[in-house]
Amino acid sequence: FLIPAVIILLCFFISNIYYILSLIVLASLGLAMLEPTIEAYFFDLLNEKQTLRYYSPFLTSINAGKIISKIIASFILLFLPFKFIFLFYALVMFSLFFISFKTKNIIESRRKKMYVKKYR
Repeated sequence: FLIPAVIILLCFFISNIYYILSLIVLASLGLAMLEPTIEAYFFDLLNEKQTLRYYSPFLTSINAGKIISKIIASFILLFLPFKFIFLFYALVMFSLFFISFKTKNIIESRRKKMYVKKYR
């Protein structure tokens, strides 16, 4: 989340549309690699019964987040110039980076415990 946050924050300060588009494409490449990683973590942390129970709400929450982000961007456009959307998304990405950085140790310790239980 850190690299896309920095790239999107740069888009706030750049006025050339071609530079902005190329930076967004660059940030999207990194974000495209994030989704399979999230699903891999999801399947690693849950057993089969939990996976069957929580996979549908997990996918629904991803799509709901996409809809909510577009609605928020629309409200920002009503009151502020277009560039402030980049600032808003950069702040969201920075906050997601800090949340994922803080929870990384918790998730990794759970994964290690599950692998130890599985292979003993």
